[in-house]
Formats: sequence, structure tokens, C-alpha cells
Amino acid sequence: MVVFYLRNSRVPDDKVVPITISLQHDALKAYQGDTRSDQDPTASGTDFPNLLDPEGDQAWVMVVAPPRDELDKDTGLPIPPEIINVVSGTTVHLEIEAALGRIGSKIEWPNVLPDTSPPQLVSIQPPFDQTSDVSIFANNIIRLVDPLPAAGMDLSTLNLKVNGIPVVTSGISEPGEDVELEGNVFDLVITHRPKRSFS
Repeated sequence: MVVFYLRNSRVPDDKVVPITISLQHDALKAYQGDTRSDQDPTASGTDFPNLLDPEGDQAWVMVVAPPRDELDKDTGLPIPPEIINVVSGTTVHLEIEAALGRIGSKIEWPNVLPDTSPPQLVSIQPPFDQTSDVSIFANNIIRLVDPLPAAGMDLSTLNLKVNGIPVVTSGISEPGEDVELEGNVFDLVITHRPKRSFS
């Protein structure tokens, strides 16, 4: 079991909600009744509960749960936990992020502030004013920060040109360009490795 602390980026100095995440290897029990349209009719064990799965089959089940006293802003009832039954090592971070987003959208956040500041260029390597003595092996490294309170950068609007040549367009690197994005939508480092030919 692990605890994440959920905070609204537009309420940076206020409410923080602890979210408990647990991963359990549970045995399925046999159920009677018709299979729903969203269940796998071949009883693969990937849907929970799949009415066609025999008793004793096992599945990984992740539970993402807010505190019991955290109430849904629309219904006034306790926010139910998110149950995730299809978990793989390659997608677990996406499942957690999506579950946190669904829970976060139900929380009553006080005093939500507007996002009024654009993202800022914090650093660039090599510097703009360095026009000589730049290593042929140097990469272009750019750091952007979206100061809080903020909704975060919309990466689909990210465009980057080097010497007038598009490197990133609408958040997607151009074919043949070696670009790496690290960080998150509030603190992003873009590394561009220029094409090098020594022949």
C-alpha cells in the first residue's frame, strides 16, 4: 500500500488529499447471471468480475481510494474508490494518473485560482548569446516552467524550431529528429540531439 498526496495545481497552498493505493492478487468467485456486453465472453480473466471465469481464477486488482470522509462535490456522498482490474507494468502509471484525475474532479477544492501566467523559459543550453566555442557534440536543452497556480502546459501546443527548422510540432517530434521530453506539465525539460554527420 502506498499513499499519494493529491493537490489541485490551481489551489497550490490549500487543501491536500491523501489517496491510498493498494495492489492485491485476489481470487475470483463464481457468479451466476448473464455476462454484460463489456465482459470477455471467453473467460480470459481480464474482466472483473467476469461471470464466465471459474471460481479460483486470480486477477490483480488495484484500489485507488480517497479518505472516507471526502465528499463528492456534486452528490454530497463519500467519493467511492476506483477499482482497476487490468494492470500491467507498462500501463500502471497511466491507470493511476487516470484514477487520480477522476477522483480529483469530484473533490470540492476551495478558492480555485485562475491560471494567469504563461509558461516561462527558465534555461537554455547552449545559451542564446554563445555563438562560438559550442561543442559539436552539444545538445539543445530547454527548461520550461509553468508557475503555480496553473493548469499546466498544453503539450499539444508545443512547437520548437532550431535555426528555422521545425523540430517539434504540436507536441510531436518531427520525423528523424531526436527529441526527449522529461518532467511534467509544470516543469518540463526538452532535450534535442541535433543530427550529426562527420563524413
